Amino acid sequence: MKKAVITILGIQGGYVNNDTAIINNFDHKALYYFEGSNDKKEYFNIVPLLLDKYSNNYEIVPIFTKEAKIFNQKVLQEYNNPNYKLKFSDSCFIEDDKNFDAIFHLMHKTIENYDEVIVDVTHGFRHLPLLMLVELIIQNFSNTNKIKKILFAKEITKHAKEKQGVYEVIDLKRYAQLANISFILENFEKNYTVANHIHSTLYKDLITALNDFSEDIMALNLKNLYSQSAKKLIKELKDIKHAPLQE
Repeated sequence: MKKAVITILGIQGGYVNNDTAIINNFDHKALYYFEGSNDKKEYFNIVPLLLDKYSNNYEIVPIFTKEAKIFNQKVLQEYNNPNYKLKFSDSCFIEDDKNFDAIFHLMHKTIENYDEVIVDVTHGFRHLPLLMLVELIIQNFSNTNKIKKILFAKEITKHAKEKQGVYEVIDLKRYAQLANISFILENFEKNYTVANHIHSTLYKDLITALNDFSEDIMALNLKNLYSQSAKKLIKELKDIKHAPLQE
């Protein structure tokens, strides 16, 4: 099974001038920790964190512009750690960061190359994570199990010259799952079979209840519809805990 952590590289904490990376202050690192853990570690950005956390089991795949490649190569060199290496594939190179169609196609093809992916959308130019999130929503509709995590470094304390930043690395996958459920509920009255085609690891019992309800309607099994499947579906709908799905 081909597994990858796909990360969008950015240029935070410095800049690139004439193909030379300028790091403002490499010694001033922020603290990062994963959701549900209190184990904080210092990193300049999230790239070395991903290498530490995932490189033993996943291929680390950067999506990058020319400047982002130059800058992050310099960042990793500063660590002087032989294990901090990134492989830059031409297929993941963003030649024109204003060509949204080409970027979207690049992201899609990159994800399609792997059986299981974790995607980091922490860094990158503002529109790149947005394009990636659109792609992940599409991917999550078609293959829920492929996208394992959508990582984002949530700012707890702002990183500034005089103050060390603190970032919690959270998983946004649950929101992609909620998008799946929302789509199913919104369209169920128009298409009773929609729950058969879109999957989610959240609200599994609700999806099962929707499928049972639709099967009874399609089969005109009114006895079972009224005695079992309708009651079960009503119960699962009442048990929804996320406010956007209750509206």
